[in-house]
Amino acid sequence: MQGKTERLIKIKQILIENKISKQEELLKILVDNGFTLTQATLSRDLKELNVGTKYDKNFGHIYFVEEEKQIKKDAEAIELDSVMSLEISANLAVLKTYPGFANSVGAIIDKRNIPEIIGTVAGNDTVLIIIKENLKKTDFLNSLSKEFLNIFKILKP
Repeated sequence: MQGKTERLIKIKQILIENKISKQEELLKILVDNGFTLTQATLSRDLKELNVGTKYDKNFGHIYFVEEEKQIKKDAEAIELDSVMSLEISANLAVLKTYPGFANSVGAIIDKRNIPEIIGTVAGNDTVLIIIKENLKKTDFLNSLSKEFLNIFKILKP
């Protein structure tokens, strides 16, 4: 059985990767992914995640996840777009970037002061993220997704 944290992470991932216009559609996707929940629980989850709706010219009104902290500088956004993959092992995470971008991506992560992260070490195209000991992978991903909305697009299973 999957818990609330995993469910919230999956909802964010689904809404980032898909254009969903109805709760019933989102509920079916969650159930197909092994989650057991009611429409009322899904409604509460959407409220907790600050999910809103916006107009899409091809799909009508769709759900979207509001970033809690907007990226204020275009340069930061460009640096974060350079991230290609994220892989986690125990209390270490490895972020792969385009060559030459790892140092600035590591600095952005450090600047956010994410409580679950002890620190980063950056090379040319790799950022090593040191995660607090005994932290669940899902808790780390949940905290990272609050800072970086598109984190699920680069996550390696």
